[in-house]
Amino acid sequence: MLYANPLRRVLKRSAARIFFALALVCCGSCHSNDWAHEEGVSFDKNKVYLITRTTNSKPSAIAKFFNIKDTISSHIGIGIVRNGTIRIYHVIDARPKDKTDLQVHSLQEFLGMHPETPEVSYFSIWESKSEVPSAQLLESLKELSKRSIVFDYEFDLNNQKFYCSELCAYILNTAAEFDFQPRRKSLNGFFKDVLKRETLEYFPVDFFLEDSKFVKIYEEETTR
Repeated sequence: MLYANPLRRVLKRSAARIFFALALVCCGSCHSNDWAHEEGVSFDKNKVYLITRTTNSKPSAIAKFFNIKDTISSHIGIGIVRNGTIRIYHVIDARPKDKTDLQVHSLQEFLGMHPETPEVSYFSIWESKSEVPSAQLLESLKELSKRSIVFDYEFDLNNQKFYCSELCAYILNTAAEFDFQPRRKSLNGFFKDVLKRETLEYFPVDFFLEDSKFVKIYEEETTR
């Protein structure tokens, strides 16, 4: 009986900590889900999503020069629904803080609704028109996650690195429903000097706009 009360106190403290941790996790996902619900946005586990964004840290001149139609968006991630919650897979320069530049974030984090994420001034959400085998896409992402992915500042499709839109096109092309091809663009002046080539073969942030397999379901300009 001498150990009954101390043991009970330890168990109560452990239970409280577990409850608090679960509450934090739930609140993080609920905030994102509440936002989507309030805006009338729903996510289908049988569809795949592309989410573009613009942050104050990237100049819009890049989007205007390299994108097909979207003159705003400078970053893109691929969204897949897992266990009722959408997760965004994307490539950013995250090292050396993280071991890999392939990141997995909640919608809340990706859209800048989290204090540790960049300030987002614009974003758009696109949904595939047809059903897509998400398990196959996840398997491809799982294989990539086994190695340290490095952000591709060279914008070279033939190395083992990835930039944001290249990753999305690569993953989508593992499914039979998609066959996205890179574009070619002549370079001059500043971009020619920086990239050290006259022609760039690449996937723009809005690469998916060249066909009609995705439909925009939401967009917003924000001052967060």
